[in-house]
Amino acid sequence: MTTPREIAADIREYLRSNSAVCAEGAAHGWRWLRFCAGEWRAVRYCSGDERRSSYVEGRVFDDDEALDWIESHPATLRPTAEAYRWDPAEQTVWEDACEQDVFSDFDRCFWCGGSDRDHDLQEYQTVEDGVCSLCDECHTAWADAGEIVSTAGKGRGAKA
Repeated sequence: MTTPREIAADIREYLRSNSAVCAEGAAHGWRWLRFCAGEWRAVRYCSGDERRSSYVEGRVFDDDEALDWIESHPATLRPTAEAYRWDPAEQTVWEDACEQDVFSDFDRCFWCGGSDRDHDLQEYQTVEDGVCSLCDECHTAWADAGEIVSTAGKGRGAKA
């Protein structure tokens, strides 16, 4: 008799062999999973007061975590080119993750997710979130909302 774990293992192997396919799971937690660049990448959009809804959060799973996720989430296999938060959308979650450098060593804006590859980031002491790196656009919005306490320092153009 085939077990759910064996089915999940078959799906994991299919995903490992087909990098243009991802699994879309439940709306809570890590929503999408794919094997890319030799690693299991899980992503989700962040929402709520803490981040812009376009902010992509990512995490690398090991093989066992990927198997556990597949087994425990009713998932739909989708082409990565159709992995939208909702349809219609201009970009997939994977394109957004790439644009935001989610799986790189770049620093990212705390609010919008933009990386310091494309944005000048500076650290600010904020009212509720402590020291955060913000891009110029997000800094302006936060300053207008009275959320900036001071310039914390680190960053291009930062004032000590």
